[in-house]
Amino acid sequence: MLANPPDIILAGGDQFDWIGWARQDPEIAVMLSGYALLAQVGPETGPLQILKRKAL
Repeated sequence: MLANPPDIILAGGDQFDWIGWARQDPEIAVMLSGYALLAQVGPETGPLQILKRKAL
């Protein structure tokens, strides 16, 4: 992910806070700051999150 950041990230949907876990790594946290939440799908507890890379 760091070498070739994706345009879209799908995370969650399985009761695991993947984004929270990933932000614990300083390099990944910086990379994720370049993304905005586009949508959440599913239940409040563990929804699928769709993040889109912000325009440069």
